[in-house]
Amino acid sequence: MKTALMKIVSDLVINKGIILNSHGIFDRRATVKWNREGWSKMGTPEPFTESEIDNEAILKAIKLIPLLVRKTTRKGLVGSYGLKHTIEKLISVDGRGSYLSNGEAILAMLYKNYSYKISEEGSWNCNFLAEYAKSDYKDCTQVEEKLKF
Repeated sequence: MKTALMKIVSDLVINKGIILNSHGIFDRRATVKWNREGWSKMGTPEPFTESEIDNEAILKAIKLIPLLVRKTTRKGLVGSYGLKHTIEKLISVDGRGSYLSNGEAILAMLYKNYSYKISEEGSWNCNFLAEYAKSDYKDCTQVEEKLKF
């Protein structure tokens, strides 16, 4: 699986000049905004490396995505940052709790072949051509016990 995930990251850089990392997805506008807003003290956006990809967290996200969202052809109703928080309510990973980075959520969605729209305002978040499915997973406001996979 890690090979397939790294191929997605590599293809974005090579074919589109887009960087995907834990913070999110960076086109030229997002990189400029990152630097202008002072985030550059955290470093220049660089693509995920193999060691940065947590298979367990992404695997759990990949398994949950079909329960949470469904593909659409025109509506970009699912934002990466909101999706990240929705997934975090439902998972637990040894050594890191329920944390899932924005970039990991994006990578999981790309792995599941969801189309995305880059922010025109230079955000490192993106929207997916998807909408939230009606499900107990998305609609819950409090999860008593994290899902076990």
